[in-house]
Amino acid sequence: MKDHLLNTHQNYIWEGTGEHITKKNGITSTGLYNEVIIAFGEIFYVQFKGQDKNYYGLVKYIGPKKHAKEYKSSISITSKDGIEMVSACYVTSNYMEDTEDIITDGKCLKLHFDVVRKLLDNDGNMYTKVKISKLGSSGPANDGDDT
Repeated sequence: MKDHLLNTHQNYIWEGTGEHITKKNGITSTGLYNEVIIAFGEIFYVQFKGQDKNYYGLVKYIGPKKHAKEYKSSISITSKDGIEMVSACYVTSNYMEDTEDIITDGKCLKLHFDVVRKLLDNDGNMYTKVKISKLGSSGPANDGDDT
């Protein structure tokens, strides 16, 4: 699957240490924005979605259901000037979990679109950081940095 993603969908793939910073163009209250992060040799599906005057950000682990709980993800949305920021952290969901169930269960970032609009630049662009971290058997562990 990793080879397919890298060969066919390379514009939506980021591979690295687990932290991905990007600018999403032309954010709207009903838009759907997807990307894939490959970290720790695993595949994660990241989705930002506008719906019902809210904006959601969630991360799904692509692999066996039991392994999804081994990772957490944090999503941050920052103003262009870097002064204002909203951030949330959750254990990753499995790709088989329905997105609507994840939203209903409160297992993802949820912001009223008025908050998101305040963080957009003049062109409607949003600056995000998604960080994937592996959880250790004795508690949370990070991906190598001490921050």
